[in-house]
Amino acid sequence: FGVVISNNHDEVVSEIQYNNEWKPFLEGDEISSYSINYGGRYLNYSKPSILHRSRTKDVFEKEKIMIQRITGGATPIKAVYDNNKFYNKESILNLQIDSPDFSYFYVLTILNSSLINWYYKQKFTNNSKITVNLSKEYVGKIPIKICSTNKQQITVDLCSILLCLSCKHNLYEIFYNVSDGLVFEIYFFDHMKEKQIDILQFVEKDLAEVMKGRNFEQQPDSAKENVINQLHARWTHPDSEVRNRIKLFAVRSPDILKPILESR
Repeated sequence: FGVVISNNHDEVVSEIQYNNEWKPFLEGDEISSYSINYGGRYLNYSKPSILHRSRTKDVFEKEKIMIQRITGGATPIKAVYDNNKFYNKESILNLQIDSPDFSYFYVLTILNSSLINWYYKQKFTNNSKITVNLSKEYVGKIPIKICSTNKQQITVDLCSILLCLSCKHNLYEIFYNVSDGLVFEIYFFDHMKEKQIDILQFVEKDLAEVMKGRNFEQQPDSAKENVINQLHARWTHPDSEVRNRIKLFAVRSPDILKPILESR
């Protein structure tokens, strides 16, 4: 987790960036699922010794997933991607990936899913509705399933859109639900295929037709907005196979998907 500050908070945190050794600084309540609400504060890192626990720069300056540590309720796992070198307080866990089997956006999608939030609540918080302190040890036990490159890429595409929208956007819910459905299918493939509620093949087709081989991340904002609007129109249309199968999740899977969806 991030830096620990003792009783000298006002000396080491400021709204003014005096020089390059004052680093953009986040606290736990400034992050949520897929979004950062940066408060404009900076951490004095010119003398790490003035911090109770400073950590090393590579904890913050490398690509990472940040996870809110003081949390609770229906979604104890709230994670966001960072490639902007944010430093942060101990109220945030910093996850760095060193494996060719996983991409950051894929792991981020898994962590923010209702499946993993349900799992964490059942396994480690006794389904507590009050505030919990996420344990690094317990977070490390979350099962991240290895899947094909193709499946990972589809979740990555959806993750890119969710990071663009943030959880406060009025279109966020539909994209989150599609992303959530993909996670269900990754973990319960045979079950969802048997119940005819698998959606990956239809999501893949829609993405291919809308994206036309383009990389979402590399598009200008206007093009991203166009992609989002096109996909939203498809996935809210009454004839959409994606929409209609998502609506059947709880009906056709009362023992597996329904309890998870009801816990959201």
